[in-house]
Amino acid sequence: MYMETKPTGFSRALLPPCCSDCWEVMNLKSAEPWTLLRGNQLVKYTFECNICGGMTTRMKQEDR
Repeated sequence: MYMETKPTGFSRALLPPCCSDCWEVMNLKSAEPWTLLRGNQLVKYTFECNICGGMTTRMKQEDR
């Protein structure tokens, strides 16, 4: 019997993206809090590729 399990409460922002240049999975480099002018709390995730050094950033609104 095949059973698929999915993590609960796992954010899509935490799933590592693929590098657009070499198609390797990127590693999470940092996660830092970010605040917009109207007080919205965001988390800024920075991912880095180990192969070519490319970087990308994702923003996610913090759950209250």
